Amino acid sequence: WEEHKIGGSGVPIPTDDGWLMIYHGVDRANEYRVGIALLDREDPTKVIARSPIPIFEPAEPIDFADWGLKCVFPCANVVIGDEVLMYYGCGDNHIGLATFSLKKAMEFVKQYRIQ
Repeated sequence: WEEHKIGGSGVPIPTDDGWLMIYHGVDRANEYRVGIALLDREDPTKVIARSPIPIFEPAEPIDFADWGLKCVFPCANVVIGDEVLMYYGCGDNHIGLATFSLKKAMEFVKQYRIQ
């Protein structure tokens, strides 16, 4: 799902376990999806864990551009308590908002620790 391109999106979120980074990945068909990774708090060049599958992908009509692009592109994150508000570009024409639990995201990504 991220074989063509990977890029950072928004500011990483500080946690006790490290920096939670929300990023975008692009496949060979040029479809943009969202992934998460956990970076070391002291050395963010070190990846602690990374999801092997996307956590969010184009699914709604607004996510599909008239000319064929399938795109959800995370842009900014706001954390309020346990809730993460992820603002994202949809279909290259609109802005959307998705929310998720920070605790659940951390539990999910920590399953995929890099050895």
